[in-house]
Amino acid sequence: MSVYSGVAVIVQARLNSSRLPRKALLNLCGKPLLAYTLAAMREIPAERYILACDRASAADFAPIADQFHYTLISGSETDVLGRFCSVIKQFESSLRPITTIIRATGDNPFLFTEAAEASVKRFVERGEPDYFTYTGLPHGSGVEILKAKSLLTAERLTKDAYDHEHVGPALYRHTDTFICIKETAPMRWYAPHLRTTVDTQEDFNCAELMMHYLQQEKSAMPPSAAEIMKACRYAGRIAVFVPSVQEGQGSGHLRRACNLIQELSPQLRCALYLRGSTQPQFVQDIIKKAGTIEIVNEIPEQTCAFILDNFRTSAAEVQQLKKSAPVIALDEGGEGRAFADYLIDILPRLPDSRLPDPSGGSLPQASSGTVAASSGNRTADRVDHTSAHSELDEALRANRTEVGFIALPHKRKREDALKKYEKNGKYFFPIENAKLLIVCGGEDAAQMGIPLAHTFADLGAEVSVVEPSERNYSQQKMNLYVYPYLENLRDRLCEWDIVITHYGFTAFEALAAGCAVILVSPTDYHYQLGVNAGFSTMPAGIPSAQDFKALFKAGIGIPSIITPQSQEKSLAAFILKLSAATAHRCPLC
Repeated sequence: MSVYSGVAVIVQARLNSSRLPRKALLNLCGKPLLAYTLAAMREIPAERYILACDRASAADFAPIADQFHYTLISGSETDVLGRFCSVIKQFESSLRPITTIIRATGDNPFLFTEAAEASVKRFVERGEPDYFTYTGLPHGSGVEILKAKSLLTAERLTKDAYDHEHVGPALYRHTDTFICIKETAPMRWYAPHLRTTVDTQEDFNCAELMMHYLQQEKSAMPPSAAEIMKACRYAGRIAVFVPSVQEGQGSGHLRRACNLIQELSPQLRCALYLRGSTQPQFVQDIIKKAGTIEIVNEIPEQTCAFILDNFRTSAAEVQQLKKSAPVIALDEGGEGRAFADYLIDILPRLPDSRLPDPSGGSLPQASSGTVAASSGNRTADRVDHTSAHSELDEALRANRTEVGFIALPHKRKREDALKKYEKNGKYFFPIENAKLLIVCGGEDAAQMGIPLAHTFADLGAEVSVVEPSERNYSQQKMNLYVYPYLENLRDRLCEWDIVITHYGFTAFEALAAGCAVILVSPTDYHYQLGVNAGFSTMPAGIPSAQDFKALFKAGIGIPSIITPQSQEKSLAAFILKLSAATAHRCPLC
């Protein structure tokens, strides 16, 4: 037979659904749910397109059937097998009776049209059995191919209520009478773990997320199978960001989380996890500036990965998160470092395996009975005393170290901008004419900015300082400007010759902008980090004017770890790759 001759698309639907009443008419992004099914099945070559509903639903469905050029035929609400058979019987005496049925249900708005058309071809290639379907498609994306005369036979043979309610079982539950083939779908469509049907309110909420994603991607309608699977994964997975929001730990962690969420959101659902109902003012300000970000204070069920950017995290905290999803840790400085599923060091850290604790000391070295983790699959294993140190070192080693993941400025000084100050690899600026910016973090917890600004202003430099506690811009001296906040600071750094800051993102951004950098240190740990990375770094505390004079006389060293020629690598793209593979403890394995 021809693929088209005698073929009828029959979509079944009803309004009296117990779990989600009137779901077929629910507004899904501007259209009734049923409309998407009818439109998708219109893509399948057939002679007839029929909407088979129960009698009580016919009046409500008539306009939709007419819009998509379907013949509306009503029948029994509970005996759907009988409803299909009555459709077949209506065309029995016509010149072209129905011989083959492509069956779909009206609560499946994301049908794989390519797979449906391929099913008809496989039905023919397999000798036109009584029943054919692909298995392994997402639940709600497949169709069934049924031989019309076999359904008429099944109606006479079975009295089983389940057979009559669900149509297909009347054939494939009776293989002694009927030839039924369930063939594994080709790999490009095989995704049995995905769900696209709409049976509950939760399913409908998921369908809305999927449709919003498809509209955002400007997908053609009906969408392809590949696009549907992407939308399904988008709706079913949430990357949860857990940044440090404690006062005194800086704002860089939260800013990075917000930036990553904005970059990832078109491809991956993201949420910001904040414990408690109230947050410090700097947290509220950053989130407000970031725009639309979903905030949760409970872990969503759909969490596919945690992105932990928490300064220092305890082992217990990391292990608790891992009960829900893999943990990707960024620049983790606490004992939880050894237990993350995937560990990324972006800012260079100290080579010593000892980690500082929040009180300023260090975590103890491993001893007999210590639980450590390897950085390969980072699986916790108990180690003996002789191997404790090497095992801990291995546990603390990052899976990837990449300073290129720092968000770098687009605007930069020209390559030779500071050349006139360079001599023998160091830079000598006349302090009385230096144009410098002081920025000691998003909250300046150590309150270093203003004292430093006055010191340099008194030395004659032209000073700009970002002081978050100030609410308005002010000019305190002829050469001292105070800003509460500098919009798009990263791309404004190139306006200054020297940037004075803590060890952190701003220091590396300033290098890329082509500035000289001087680091001040709120703690001895910051001092060690700065020296280790090659910066000109002042010891812990607020330096005196004499300290700075000595540094300017000795020359400022500019590390080459990042330069104005450095190209940024996408941390968001790497996180997206990690979040897509969560079946193993190590998301990349």
